[in-house]
Amino acid sequence: IAGTAPVLWTWKNVLLTAYLIGCAVSFIFLLLKLIKTASYYRRARLSEDLSTWEMRVRVLGEPDGNIPFSFLRSVFVNPEVFTDSELQQVLAHERAHIRQRHTADLLFLEAVKVLQWFNPLIHLYLRELKSVHEYLADEEVLAQGAAKHDYLELLYKQLCMGKFVPVGNSFRHFLTKKRIQM
Repeated sequence: IAGTAPVLWTWKNVLLTAYLIGCAVSFIFLLLKLIKTASYYRRARLSEDLSTWEMRVRVLGEPDGNIPFSFLRSVFVNPEVFTDSELQQVLAHERAHIRQRHTADLLFLEAVKVLQWFNPLIHLYLRELKSVHEYLADEEVLAQGAAKHDYLELLYKQLCMGKFVPVGNSFRHFLTKKRIQM
C-alpha cells in the first residue's frame, strides 16, 4: 500500500539496538576504570630510588598504596607498609607482570569484553587470565630466590589489606588463598 511507513522495530532492529546499548554501557565501565587508574598517576609521585629502566615505581600514600599494583610500565605502591625485604618481593612480583606484559593481555581482553558483554565465558576467561598472571608472577619471584615461607606470609598480609584496583595487575588478587596453597 502506497504511503505506509516502513516498520522500524523488527526483531533484528531490537536485538541490534540492545547489543549496541550493551556495548556502550560496557565501554563506559571500561572508560571509568581507566579514568580511575589515570587518577593514580596524578596522585602518585615517581620514586627515583626504586625505579629501574624497566619499571617506574610510583609512590602512593594511605590508603591508595596499601595494595600494590602495576599498569603498563608503572608500579604503584606505598613503601611504608612493607619491610625492606617485603618491598623487594612486591617489586619483583610487579616487575614480572611488566616483563610478561600482563597489562596488554588485560587491556585486550577488556576491549573484547566491550564487544562480547553478553558472553559469560569472556568474564570467566578474564578471571582465569588474572589468576594465571598471578601464578606466573609468583613463580618468577620464587625462582629468583625469595624464601617461600616469607613470600607466603606476605601474600597472607596482602589478603588482610584494603581494596582492589580497577584495571591492572594487583599483588592482592581474589585467589590469594589458592596462591598460598601452590
